[in-house]
Amino acid sequence: MYTLKDWSIIYWYEDPYMDPWINPKCLLGFREEDQKRVKTSPIKKADGRSVQTQSGSIYQLAEPSPDYLRYLREQGIEFNPDDPIKDQHFGDKNE
Repeated sequence: MYTLKDWSIIYWYEDPYMDPWINPKCLLGFREEDQKRVKTSPIKKADGRSVQTQSGSIYQLAEPSPDYLRYLREQGIEFNPDDPIKDQHFGDKNE
């Protein structure tokens, strides 16, 4: 398990024209264990502040990026610190 700090949710492909249903979401942040900035594989599932990616890695989410929090506020999206990505969609839209 890794701890991810200063994180945000981003799309795997950096194509603004790609349909979000086929563009998987992943995490971007600093891995506390080695202080490296990482972009994870696509998110498979989330439970509270624990996130599993498609590669099988598990991340415990520390504090999110201030820029990400500002983006959420600007979009009118409420941030729940106990379950920060519960309303996000991961995987196939028919699941």
